Order: sequence, then structure tokens, then C-alpha cells
Amino acid sequence: MASKVATKRAAAKAPAAAPAQKKAKMDPNCRGVLEAIQMADLPVAVKQMLEASAPKAFETSKEDRHYTQELMVNMVGESIDGVLARLDEELAAITKQVEESKEKSAEVTKEEEKKTAAVTEALQATTDAKTVLKELSESLETAKVALRESQEAQSKGDADLNKSKEDKASTEAVLAGCFASICEGASDGLSKDAENLVSFVETLTLDASLRSALPTTCSKKADVRGGFDNLVIQQTRTCLEQHLQSLSSAIESGLPAAEERASLVASKAAEVEEATKKVEEATQKLAEAESAGNSLALDLAAAQAASKERAAQHDELEKTLQQKTDDVENFRAYNVACFELLKEKTAASAPSPLAASAAAPADEPATTAVAGGA
Repeated sequence: MASKVATKRAAAKAPAAAPAQKKAKMDPNCRGVLEAIQMADLPVAVKQMLEASAPKAFETSKEDRHYTQELMVNMVGESIDGVLARLDEELAAITKQVEESKEKSAEVTKEEEKKTAAVTEALQATTDAKTVLKELSESLETAKVALRESQEAQSKGDADLNKSKEDKASTEAVLAGCFASICEGASDGLSKDAENLVSFVETLTLDASLRSALPTTCSKKADVRGGFDNLVIQQTRTCLEQHLQSLSSAIESGLPAAEERASLVASKAAEVEEATKKVEEATQKLAEAESAGNSLALDLAAAQAASKERAAQHDELEKTLQQKTDDVENFRAYNVACFELLKEKTAASAPSPLAASAAAPADEPATTAVAGGA
């Protein structure tokens, strides 16, 4: 029992434990420095070491830093310089890409303009070809009309001439055929030759009395014919020969006009042939112009698509360039500035330990005070 009482008394007389020291607040500028350290191209272990040691080094003013702290500040500075160099390098690279993209975009735009001009020219060529084809087609129709008219005029003009030729051939056939047979008078009765001669003479201007006597004369043999019969035969011969001569004269006088009509028809036919050839050539040229226009239109569509794609790519590069520019400016304005402020911090700009103790709340006594009471 006595040992337990002595233990309680000893515990009551033992001094109270000192309160835990409150962790000092980190300078806000350190956040910018720590952020820069995270951006550095350093091994993870090195980053962790810098993150742990840098705040302590920067808490100390420039003139009070010992060698290790100064070394730490320089290491952080080198890391920040490395980050800034990388950012500048990335900015330079994207700037170069943007400039190259501008050149490529200019080339693509120029190519598109070239294709557009080619399509415009092809469309004009197609329009011109259609106009030429229309004019030549109209000329062809005009030539065809002229040919038809000349052929109709030839057909009408040659009708009398052709009739005269046919009549002449018929008259010559009668003289050499049935009339010659009747003149021989080898048979009596109204023979077939006699019937043909009488029928043919009906169309001639033979005297009516002779025409009426002809059938009787033709039915007699030559050796029984009288003087009147021979007169009928002779007058019939004369009528046939005069008719033949009249037809020959008509044919001869009509030949120049017929030849002129034939020449005109041949000329108009040649014009139609030439006009047809020109229309065929113009049709071929129009087809070629349309084919070329379609091909150029496809090329233009491809160029426009390439231009659109190039514009989208360039816009993305411009956005990236702006972002990189902002990143560099922000890094300089914030992270580098934080480092420079902490690096150049002096005792005059940093609160002293006493000031920090005086600024401590009443319910959280400073460490020095706690130690003095002990």
C-alpha cells in the first residue's frame, strides 16, 4: 500500500508534458515552386527529395542560408530553368509547325483556286461547244431543207424530160417493131402488131381519115394494098418520125436545165454532207468538253475537301500554339516569379521567429515560451 501511494505522489509532482509545436504555414509562393518541380523532367526520387527539402531552404532568408540550402535553391532553379527551356522548345516547335502549316495551307488554297479556274474554264468551254453545236445543227437543218427543195425542183423539172425520153423510146420501139412488121405485110387480118400500132397512133396528131383507115390497111397483106393503103402507111411513118423528131428536140433542149438541176442537187447534197460532218465533230467536242469538265469538277471537289481538312488542321495547330504560348507566359508569370521571390527573400522581407511567436494565438504558446517554462 505504501508503494502505491508513493507512486501516485511521484506522478503528481512530475512536470506536465510540453504541448506539440504547431507546424509553420508554408509560404504561398512555395506552391508555385513545388508545381514547377512536378513539371521537371527528373526521376521521381529526385522530385520527392526537392519537394521535401525546398520549402525549408526557402524559409531561410538569402543571407542566412547555409551551403546545403543554397545548393538546394540552385537545384530547384536549374529544374525550373529546364522546365522553361522545354516549354520554350515546345513553343518554338509548334510555332514552326504553324508556319509550315500556313505555307501548306497557302499551297492548298492556291491549288483549289487553280482547280476552280480550270472548272470555270471548262464550263465556259462546254457552253461554247453547245453554242457551236446548236448553230451547226441549225445550219444542217437549213442545208437539208435546201436539198429537199432542190430535189423536189429536180423531180418536177425532170418529169417532162423523163416523159419525153419514155415516149421517144416507145416511138422508136413502135417504128422498129410493130410498124416495120406491118410494112412487110406478111399476114392478113388485124394482127397483134396492128393492134399495138393503131393504139399507139391514137396518141399522135394523125389525120382523122388516115387514123380511121389505118386498121383496115394494117389488116391487108402488102401485095394486096392499094395506093390509098400505101398513102396511109407512108403518112403513118411520117407522123411517127415527126413525133420522134419532136421528142428528140424536146429532150435536147431540156438537158441543160436538167443538168443544172442535177448539179444543184449534188451541190446541196455535198453541203448536207459537210454540215453533217461538222455537227458530228461538234458533238464529239461537246462530249469531250463535258467529260473534261466532269473530271475537273471531281478534282475541284477533292481540292476543296483537302482545303477544308487543311483549314481544320491549321485551326487545331493555332489553338495548340495559343495554349503553349499561354503555358509559357503563365509559367514565367507565376512559377518563375514565385521562385525568384523566394530565392531573393531577405530577412527584412521575412518575419523573424520572435515576430512569428508574437503572432501565435494565446491558446497556442510559442515553442520558446514552452521551453522557458520548463
